[in-house]
Amino acid sequence: MKAMRTATVGRVLLILLAVCCLAAPATARAEGQKMGWIDAQKILDESKAGKAIKSRVEAYRDSRQAVIDLEEQELKDLETKLGQQMALLTEDARRAKQVEFKDRLEQYQKKVMELTQELQDKKVELLTEFNDLLSTALDKVAKRGGYDFIFDQGGESALVYGAKTYDLTDQVMAEIDAAQP
Repeated sequence: MKAMRTATVGRVLLILLAVCCLAAPATARAEGQKMGWIDAQKILDESKAGKAIKSRVEAYRDSRQAVIDLEEQELKDLETKLGQQMALLTEDARRAKQVEFKDRLEQYQKKVMELTQELQDKKVELLTEFNDLLSTALDKVAKRGGYDFIFDQGGESALVYGAKTYDLTDQVMAEIDAAQP
């Protein structure tokens, strides 16, 4: 029994030694890796491409909002007209006008939902376009600077601290802007 326990302890020690030996080269490699970070939101807000994309989103939103505002005004006008006519209409005519108004209201609500979805789709499309530009610029900056890892300090990043000397935001933004006409 003592021999079995000694053999088990020996195996555990051998496994620990193997793990330590395997981990040592990985630690040595990690020390030689170059890392940096960016602020992708700042790049979106301040780069030429980011500003252009945000401007396109705003223009698209404004055009959709104009349609919604026009239909909303038509609906309000119809409601006002209907309110003025109610006392003059027969019961059947009133019900018919109320059904007509309800149908218009439902059409309006459906249109608002459709336009909202269109806006969301456009945002995704344009942000995907920006992310492609960002990815290309990151690739160039990483290769030129010899970076092994570049983190985004915002969003869902695991980066909780980054010294300002490793901030590549301005380099990436310059790369994106240089690629713009």
